[in-house]
Amino acid sequence: MALEEPETLSQQIGCDTWEALLQIAITGLAHQQLADDEQRPTVTYDVQRSGKGAVLTVCSRHRSILLDFLKLEDDHLGMTLLHQFGSGPAVVLIHGIPGSAATWRGVAERLAVDHLVLVPDLVGFGATDGTPSLAELRADAQAEALATALDRLSITAATVVGHDFGGPVALHLLAKRHDLVSALGLLATNAFADTAIPFPLASVTWPVIGPVASRLLFSRTSMRMLVRRMVGMPRTQLDVRSYLGDMAQTRAIRLIFTDSLTNLAERYRPLEAVLSNASVPAAVIWGDNDPFFPLAHGERTAAVLDVELRVLSGAGHALPDERPDEVATVIKDLARRAEAAA
Repeated sequence: MALEEPETLSQQIGCDTWEALLQIAITGLAHQQLADDEQRPTVTYDVQRSGKGAVLTVCSRHRSILLDFLKLEDDHLGMTLLHQFGSGPAVVLIHGIPGSAATWRGVAERLAVDHLVLVPDLVGFGATDGTPSLAELRADAQAEALATALDRLSITAATVVGHDFGGPVALHLLAKRHDLVSALGLLATNAFADTAIPFPLASVTWPVIGPVASRLLFSRTSMRMLVRRMVGMPRTQLDVRSYLGDMAQTRAIRLIFTDSLTNLAERYRPLEAVLSNASVPAAVIWGDNDPFFPLAHGERTAAVLDVELRVLSGAGHALPDERPDEVATVIKDLARRAEAAA
């Protein structure tokens, strides 16, 4: 049924109570996400039951938001969120940390002219809810959650692109579900177990002082400073809120960073194998002014995949926000190669 600004529960005809409550919440979220648009769109609501949960889709004139709610055995309500743009061959854009789906918006809008673009808020980020455990936040679990959401949408193949932490998520998705990944794009990311950890980040791995260092280095104040350092030249004004989110997201950032730094070999050695064995069309994009992963890191990544490194002159680490035109152009070319290879 189509809804115009639902105000009361009595408007939710034919829904179970929990579904009606979710509908009101999600419709409100859709309008909040689109608050910058000139007029509020008509919102269409649909429920498809599947097993223990349901897929709820909220569509608007401008874009769609899909939320996959899973009713678990312990009655916990978990959420995976995908922002959807356009139509055509599927492209999945996975954000980094700090970050959220919003950091991909400029690229997504450019790709949506002739592609179905799906941009997840990873578990613990963006518009997702709750306080997920470390196990749920790790890249392998994020890949499983994303695969489930794509299956619910009946996506059978997609060009999958990961930035920063999104790179490991994309590689885990390739390893777990090779059938879903028709092409692989990596931007300013790490896939190596021997990556050097500079000071002061190395202090997170030290005995005794490590937990204290983690809370200091990954506090909101420190994260704001980190976000400001992410850009190269010309300087791009980043929306800090899109990167840091609320306190729960700051917690998720700290947990992931700390786990990755203290378990570097364990978390990244499997990714090296995936990278070495990747057989799908691939692209690697890097900024030559990246303050976190130097250009040599990008050259090594491209060499393992046996592809040409796409270097964005002057760009820093926040490539989707800094250079949406150039990034979108490379992804379009990658998607075309995936279609040709299919």
